[in-house]
Amino acid sequence: PGGYTFDSSGTIHDPDGAALSARSTANGVTSMSLSKSMPAGSLRMRRIKWSGRMKTQDVEKFTSLWLRVDGSTGMLVLDNGVSRGLKGTNDWTPFEATAVVPSRATRIVFGVLLTGTGSVRVEGLKITNDGALDPNAPLADSPQKLLDAAIDVVRRNSVWRDTISWTPAIAEVRELAAGALRDEDVYPALSYLARRLGDNHSGFFPPVASSGIRSGGATNPIPDVRMVDNNIGYIRMEGYSGIERTAMTGYATAVHSRLSATKPKVTCGWIVDLRGNTGGNMNPMLAALRPFLGENALGYFVSPTSRSEWSARTASDFNNIPRPDRTLDDLENAPVAVLTGNRTASSGEIMAISFRGRQRTRSFGQPTGGYSTANAMFPLPGGSIMNVTTAIDADRNGVKFGHQIAPDVQVEGASVIGLDAVQAAAITWLRTESKCPNP
Repeated sequence: PGGYTFDSSGTIHDPDGAALSARSTANGVTSMSLSKSMPAGSLRMRRIKWSGRMKTQDVEKFTSLWLRVDGSTGMLVLDNGVSRGLKGTNDWTPFEATAVVPSRATRIVFGVLLTGTGSVRVEGLKITNDGALDPNAPLADSPQKLLDAAIDVVRRNSVWRDTISWTPAIAEVRELAAGALRDEDVYPALSYLARRLGDNHSGFFPPVASSGIRSGGATNPIPDVRMVDNNIGYIRMEGYSGIERTAMTGYATAVHSRLSATKPKVTCGWIVDLRGNTGGNMNPMLAALRPFLGENALGYFVSPTSRSEWSARTASDFNNIPRPDRTLDDLENAPVAVLTGNRTASSGEIMAISFRGRQRTRSFGQPTGGYSTANAMFPLPGGSIMNVTTAIDADRNGVKFGHQIAPDVQVEGASVIGLDAVQAAAITWLRTESKCPNP
């Protein structure tokens, strides 16, 4: 891929194992994944062990080793390497993990992921047969409790619970966990359980990842608020990770401060750019844009048995986020162009939905990612989390989604940032809507 160099040598069957390396060559690139694959063949119904060592240099964001097992209908097992992820500079660090190769497996894929700048080198990468698997082999007490708790969570709470054939689904999950001795041995089965729900939004987070979900927030970038085209306000809001309240308050109040500083110079409306918003915690994002969204219901979470509303006011009040300064109140009536793309996902789609039905508002760009459903996080034994889709998103007028959301005006040539074709279309509409001449 552009912006990266990579290479590989050897095979996992060599005495010294395989070697993989990746290095970024330019700023501004997102991520790359280098992968190799092999037929599942004789490893079906085997527990495999993969191991090696990693060395990193100035990794900006994250690098990890991952493994995936595919079947004829798609992915069966995924270990994304979160528990082995490294950042910054690290000397040789050993790793070891196990995975089950189901009877339906056709191919095993493995590789290295690098996000942002930096370099990573992997050596001694091997995949070995760790023994035949009895699908009925009992689990040790701790992984058995973890597996049972996760199955109970999804059966009780998934929005699709009444449409799933649970007997074969649970049999497949238990096959992947057969003979587990440690909680970690069950993680691939729990990831598969989340994917087996079929909503593409549920997920399993092991303790390392789930602790980041609980405590994250301080490193979230504050949305960019500035002027474009002389007198149009521009807000670029990316996703938000974490639920720590002090961080959420700081995020929302910083946006309010930037809006107050920029607003006197804005005479022709605002652009809210959600094209890079991959989701996360909706509450600080709603609170940040409360001046535009007002106090009333913006949408609803619709489950098989209930409907609950969301609003910028309740998102703020629940998290003790202060109300914006009253001098921003008139932004509720300002013209707003909302930009979306295929990276607008999950809570990013909630932000887009929150503007639907708002007066003097129009959306531009490309359809969203298609994760317009609501998730809830359920704690599991040992500190992991099952993130389950529990409802479908609906807008303030009751229109339900659960799929991609098309913009009012579809514009080709979309990009994430910069004055591009999507921004140009939005600016043209804003000048017409606000009766504001082109400078």
